[in-house]
Amino acid sequence: MRPVFHSILILLACLFAAGSYKLHAKDNLEMIDGIVMSAQAGTLVVKDEENKSHTHSVGSSAQVMVEGKMAHLEDIRTGMRAHVTLDAGEVISVSATKPTRLGAFPR
Repeated sequence: MRPVFHSILILLACLFAAGSYKLHAKDNLEMIDGIVMSAQAGTLVVKDEENKSHTHSVGSSAQVMVEGKMAHLEDIRTGMRAHVTLDAGEVISVSATKPTRLGAFPR
């Protein structure tokens, strides 16, 4: 009976540690939504709703989606709407879609 109790305690400790790590990792996530100003040579520039420009390096490990399909950074065009996810300041994913209305462009 005693070895089973220790196994359960170890399992619970591992689950707690894994759960704590996931919560900690989510704390570092940042999302940016805006209009693509440029996307080329590993660099993405997005202008947000407040007209602030965000420039980010996009590594080869970042997931890039265009209109819901896997793509390359170079497939993203100026004027597209973009949702950028960063983890501790590093771009981990970019999702771009065509703008839905003419007023979606920054001034």
